Amino acid sequence: MTIKPEPPTATANAVQIVRDFDTSCASVWRAWTDPKIVSQWFGSDPAGSVVNATLDVRPGGAYSITFRDSSGLEHTASGQYRVVHHPRELSFTWTWKSEPDHQTRVTILLEDHQGGTRMKFEHSQLWAGSSHGYAEGWRSTFDKMERALAASV
Repeated sequence: MTIKPEPPTATANAVQIVRDFDTSCASVWRAWTDPKIVSQWFGSDPAGSVVNATLDVRPGGAYSITFRDSSGLEHTASGQYRVVHHPRELSFTWTWKSEPDHQTRVTILLEDHQGGTRMKFEHSQLWAGSSHGYAEGWRSTFDKMERALAASV
């Protein structure tokens, strides 16, 4: 069951994406919380790769993920987990190393859907001056996530 993902919606300060995966909520949860799996898909550049992923997945725990794009530039996102309800809800702050004065928030909700998982994703509190194209970036990132999940079945 491969369902075409819904196009991302963006407001002035948020990106929301609903994406269906052909795997269990537990598998999608691990894709977000296991550094080895995160390293297989994180980063919007299809030819990019993760250099480092450190995740302390608990309320108050920190994470840091660095990925290198195909041009060789490295990008680091870091933050703190706020909500960790295994395997259904994950929320964390998000700060780019290149934009240290701007903290945003990511929320992921997972639910069973037609034999797989529906992921409801929101990246909120975005600021207009950011150089990052969040809607396209996350869509591309989730394409990579889908491939990583399919490869792990």
